Amino acid sequence: VGLVVVAMLLFIVVVFLIGRTFVPWLYSRICGQNPDPEVMTLMSVGLVMAVSLLALKLEFSPALGAFVAGTLFSSTAVARQVETMNRSLHDVFTAVFFVAVGMQLDPALLFAEAGWILLVTVLVIVGKAASCSTGLVLSGQRGRTAFQAAIPKAQIGEFSFIIAALGNNLGVLDPQLTSIA
Repeated sequence: VGLVVVAMLLFIVVVFLIGRTFVPWLYSRICGQNPDPEVMTLMSVGLVMAVSLLALKLEFSPALGAFVAGTLFSSTAVARQVETMNRSLHDVFTAVFFVAVGMQLDPALLFAEAGWILLVTVLVIVGKAASCSTGLVLSGQRGRTAFQAAIPKAQIGEFSFIIAALGNNLGVLDPQLTSIA
């Protein structure tokens, strides 16, 4: 486990170091001053795919590569433009993602495990809201403001589904737990 963690950290650090200098340079060379929306879309999707493929070749999850590539974009000067231009692509992939997750659910299991599902739901909502609120209060925010800011964060993120699916595929997680989550 230690070796995998070190290798993953090394992957992330190397991609960030190279990406922080390479991505802005690449964008300026290819897109110039007046970027064409199609070219920027192709570049951003290509970069995400390239980093995902690199992660896959290093036997990491392609989701890790996509996540790292996304964080690379967020640190560039053209991040807002890339986000705006790729909004429709984002919406399509979001819909496909949630449809794919929904297709994996067994409705009979949902009814059979309703007690566990309710317990996990309450624990996640209360736990995440409490931890986010606590962090905000400790950073100097007022209690009411901290609570109002924490409530939108009180759900399981999409990345949790990816981790659960990976655990399921590796055989270390019971498939029923994915449906419960």
